[in-house]
Amino acid sequence: MRRRLPLLRDRLTKAGGRSVPEFRAAPTDPSEPFDSPDRIRRVPARTRNTDPTYPMSPTAPATSPATPRPPAPSAQRGLAFLKRCCGGAPVDPLALVAVSLTAIAVAFIALPCVALVLNVRPAEVWHAMGEPWVQESLLLSLKPSVVATLLCVLFGSPAASALARVEVIGSRLIDAILQLPLVLPPVVAGGGLLLAFGRRGLLGNVLMLAGIEIPFTTAAVVLAQVFMGFPMHVQAACAGFQNVPKSIEEASRALGAGSFATLLRVTIPLSWPALVSGAILCWGRAMGEFGATIMFAGNMRGTTRTMPLAFSAVMFIGARWALSGVAGVQ
Repeated sequence: MRRRLPLLRDRLTKAGGRSVPEFRAAPTDPSEPFDSPDRIRRVPARTRNTDPTYPMSPTAPATSPATPRPPAPSAQRGLAFLKRCCGGAPVDPLALVAVSLTAIAVAFIALPCVALVLNVRPAEVWHAMGEPWVQESLLLSLKPSVVATLLCVLFGSPAASALARVEVIGSRLIDAILQLPLVLPPVVAGGGLLLAFGRRGLLGNVLMLAGIEIPFTTAAVVLAQVFMGFPMHVQAACAGFQNVPKSIEEASRALGAGSFATLLRVTIPLSWPALVSGAILCWGRAMGEFGATIMFAGNMRGTTRTMPLAFSAVMFIGARWALSGVAGVQ
């Protein structure tokens, strides 16, 4: 076939009086290189040799990309430092922006903590830890916060499991109600607790008939901490339960395990990291609670004065007021 093509071209040229584009047949040898012109079926040689836009044209001009302008020496040093930090990999501009914003955020968070450390002497801290009122405040922060965390885990884990697995009418409304303490100011939350459980609150008469008094007691500290820390555990636990594949639980039930056994042996172990992180977040929120506690429980030494309240008393009012037994006593 290849031998007949030149003869056929010559005959057509003599008959018509004009040149005929050169055509080449497809290669028959599969080992022939891909970039060989013979692998191109029915492409005129004239087009291949003269068209600069043709990708395999031997006469196509070699277009070289524009040489980028070299950065300034300071920028070169910065890029070299970033490359060394990245292990020699090329620096992405988007990654550079993300690193810059992260550095600003870290500096903003770390600066107040560094200021606290630099303005407090270790000897003064050690001496203050021996003061009775500091030890009382520390215990009033630790014990109620642990109890509040246990209550949040006890009531929040089933609620998170139900929100993550059960689709019912009003589930989003229930979720929004449980997340309300996150958007409420702590002082407003404390006022709401006082209006609900106070002597003149919604449940005040019922509690008084039962001989229960909650406001301005240690129980009020626990309730304030539970109210503010409950959404922290629910959010983390709900995310953990949602990440557990339902197929694994269905396989456990198909193998004969009951719902309770599946919960203990499958669901809780797989969502255990989320449950632990939620409990830690809840405990940290309870330890640092201030606004709801001071509104609902007051600031009485030995009863409701937690560590944040004692710190605020020393920081803004003075040690004399902090050492007093009741708020307002000079």
